[in-house]
Amino acid sequence: MHYIFPLGLFGYGLELKGSLTLYILLTLLAVLAALFVYRFTLPPVPVWRRVVLTALRIVALAAIILLLFEPVLNIFRHHLEKQNVLVLVDKSASMSVQDAEISRREIVDELLSGSGLATLADKARLRYFIFSDSAKTLPRKQLDTTEALGVGTNLSFAWENASSAFAHEPTKAVILISDGGNNLGPNPVRLAGLSNLPIYTIGVGDTTVRRDAVVSEILANEVTYLNSIVPVDVRIKATGLGGKTTSLRLLNRSGVEVAREQIHFTGDVSEVTVPLKFTATQTGHLRYHVVLDSVAGEWSLANNRRSVMIRVLETRSQVVILSGPPTPSLSALRHTLEVDSNLDVRAFIESARGDYYLESSPSSDELAKASLIVLMNFPSRETKANLLNSIVDVVSSRKTPLMFFAGPATYKPSFDKIAEVVPFQMERGTLRETEVTLRAVETHPALASGGPLPIPWTDLPPIFGNSGNFAKGPLPQVITALSSVTLGIEEDEPAMLVWSGGGRKGIAFLVWGTYRWKLGLAKDSRGASFYDDLMGRFARWLISPIEEKRVRIHPNKSLLSGGERVFFQAQVYGADLTPRDDAAVVVRVTMGEHSEAIPLQGRGHGRYEAAFLPWEEGEYRFEGVAYVDRDTLGRETGSFVVEAFNIEMLDTRQRADILQNIAEASGGRYALAANADTMLANLEMPLRDVEYHREISLWNRAIMLWIIIGALALEWIIRKRSGML
Repeated sequence: MHYIFPLGLFGYGLELKGSLTLYILLTLLAVLAALFVYRFTLPPVPVWRRVVLTALRIVALAAIILLLFEPVLNIFRHHLEKQNVLVLVDKSASMSVQDAEISRREIVDELLSGSGLATLADKARLRYFIFSDSAKTLPRKQLDTTEALGVGTNLSFAWENASSAFAHEPTKAVILISDGGNNLGPNPVRLAGLSNLPIYTIGVGDTTVRRDAVVSEILANEVTYLNSIVPVDVRIKATGLGGKTTSLRLLNRSGVEVAREQIHFTGDVSEVTVPLKFTATQTGHLRYHVVLDSVAGEWSLANNRRSVMIRVLETRSQVVILSGPPTPSLSALRHTLEVDSNLDVRAFIESARGDYYLESSPSSDELAKASLIVLMNFPSRETKANLLNSIVDVVSSRKTPLMFFAGPATYKPSFDKIAEVVPFQMERGTLRETEVTLRAVETHPALASGGPLPIPWTDLPPIFGNSGNFAKGPLPQVITALSSVTLGIEEDEPAMLVWSGGGRKGIAFLVWGTYRWKLGLAKDSRGASFYDDLMGRFARWLISPIEEKRVRIHPNKSLLSGGERVFFQAQVYGADLTPRDDAAVVVRVTMGEHSEAIPLQGRGHGRYEAAFLPWEEGEYRFEGVAYVDRDTLGRETGSFVVEAFNIEMLDTRQRADILQNIAEASGGRYALAANADTMLANLEMPLRDVEYHREISLWNRAIMLWIIIGALALEWIIRKRSGML
């Protein structure tokens, strides 16, 4: 029960456990008892002393009775406070453009120091953010000194990120200061309609279309092969250049022209795709330049040049698949591997008679040329001994990686003939089969190259296997195990094995029916790519040269646009190739006379990362080192390229249409920068009534005990000094 006694904007309430009537009755009895005891005294004492003794007795008894009802003091307070307004300032590169007689930066500076925001600051708390491809909060005093260099603009991410940062505080509105360009992320107008805050947009910049031509996109294969013809498709956007003609050239890293095409712009607004091609005459990670010759009167030449990185390999990797009778799993794996243009896949499928469909069994020379040998539902009862001996010879002598898939046709006597090149044993002559699912046991670098898998192992459709089919040796690592309540498994029963050591690598699936992962998840938005992703990672890891590197450091991109940050990522492993989180990782970046050391921050599981903003365009070199105390674990060197092109320069006009639609969809308003002060000053920002409530338990506090002891002790002292009993 509460009693609240208001005092201005404050209120107090007392909560008692039990009946209020009983509490009042007991308190009145305590008062009457104290009055009765001190109605007269022996010896007689002055009236004032009897009054003091009576009061002390009442206080002590009332406090004791109060404690019996476990009192809780409630404090209420009301006050008015300002609500937040999130001010988002576009700092992408297009906001540095010079429009007519004034730059966009000057317009933004005038807005930030103008009367509109000053008036609004009297009614609300202004929270400032800058954004381009990402968003972050920033103190007001730093806004003027922050350059507009961002690569790309993501409008919807900007206000969603800002709203999340202050979700715990009352927020009334969003103010978006931008030119409206949006070249990253989802449609901002659609997401503005879902916003629970009105968005007031302020348009900065000229809305007229400039006379310009832009290299907007380059389409080329990232990997090709020596002496092959490489197609490069270049997309050109042009405005105001109808009837003009120019040339598009492709240059190698030495500046030598390797391809050229003429371009004729037919209209004031046109977009053309120009096919170029060249012959790859050297191997390596090569940079090629696409150059669009200037046209008289162009607004900017900075967007007439872009680069593309192409890796030229000497030859394609040969994959040899040896399969027992055809199965859906064979079709699924073959299709996945053949899609990879870096792989040349040949499949030898064994018939029930022991010969092979379409062609004869692979020769020793064909096996020797393989970069990867895949055994699928193989070897079977019909497999010839001389082929098994060839497999053992090639894997042993050439250290050819091996990928093994168990299956119903796998035959133990045949399997035993290749047992010396696989670190596990087949325990049964005929494999037992039941439906099983998998669960993760450990991670491995073979799985870590592309980040987390799309879905967890436990969410995959069931496949086939059983306990006791295989037993692993000491070398391989179990990355998944069988998981089925029908098996009654007490210990880990391996389902997938990975091994690496002594110059040899391999992966074994001790289960079968993996095609179900591809077909069963085909319509699953999360897992449709699981099978292709998994097999692609395993194939790349197996085919890549064996690296016993304990430290791997690389940038997230080898080619960046001007103003774009490069993110260095590192993986650090111990001597047993387990991740280490106790290392210090430093990357030194060098370009010309510039040099800077960048410490990487740990992210767990042996991963480290840090961001670096390049100084200018050009080719950069880096060297990364990981160490613990004074021991160096390893180092890595490499390079990356920064070019002048910025996606923001594709279209620099103010997109007033986008800003207007964002404002309307969210319930806000749009204004040009020249009229923004009036709109901001007229925004209604009522103060918010906030109630503060606090509960204080009195019954378990020492002060109540001290009040009782103090009152009784003082009463006793006075009685003694008065000569009373």
